[in-house]
Amino acid sequence: MTVEAVPATVRTWGDQREVVLDDGRVLAVAAQVPLEGFRSLRTGQRVRLRMTAGVITAITWPVD
Repeated sequence: MTVEAVPATVRTWGDQREVVLDDGRVLAVAAQVPLEGFRSLRTGQRVRLRMTAGVITAITWPVD
């Protein structure tokens, strides 16, 4: 399985947790996905997603 670091932008964060990939796809983020390096996230924040086989496995460090 390939692990990817994919840049994205937080679309909503709260009851609904969604991110937008740079290609325009909107993905829901499951509540159990760990936030590595973050205490919390906010709408509009740029992040990197760790993805394995197209599934978000963690939200890692900010996009520079």
